Amino acid sequence: MRRLFLALAVLLACSPAWADGPIIRWDRFEGAHFQADEDGCVGGPATSVYICPGGPRSSGPGQAILNLDTGLLTFRVTGISNAVHYPRVLGAPAASGGTFIGTVVCHSTERYGIMEYVDTPPIWFLDGGGSFTGFVDVPGGCKERPDETVFLVRIYNPGAGIDGLYIAFGAGRTIR
Repeated sequence: MRRLFLALAVLLACSPAWADGPIIRWDRFEGAHFQADEDGCVGGPATSVYICPGGPRSSGPGQAILNLDTGLLTFRVTGISNAVHYPRVLGAPAASGGTFIGTVVCHSTERYGIMEYVDTPPIWFLDGGGSFTGFVDVPGGCKERPDETVFLVRIYNPGAGIDGLYIAFGAGRTIR
């Protein structure tokens, strides 16, 4: 019951932030389905930066919502599990007891401009999931081309910048 009241309080406090501007919504998360190679990477030759999958994962329910004008970002993902057996245990939580970040990537294909991104603060995941609600400084590329915007859950690696591995991505995107 406390969670319901907390969610309602956050919703009411943030409702003015949702009121303005276009909103991108990802209705679910998908785990990275392949090993790190160029086929599953985000980014490209213009920046020589690629964000690649960290290894096969599956994921459970979740969603992410980003208001492009206000920068309000909220996401929740659960059930990220290992999809390979060795050296991990098949089906065990892949994101348990670790630090991760959410990353909004603009111009992800670099067809219309140089890739830009913004990260959330580090988030502690437990039992394959975590959540974040807060404001991020949305890059101009996301506002120009929301159809080129992707959302990733990445392994937190201080000092690595955009280089890094993702374990899940937002899927089922709608723009309103």
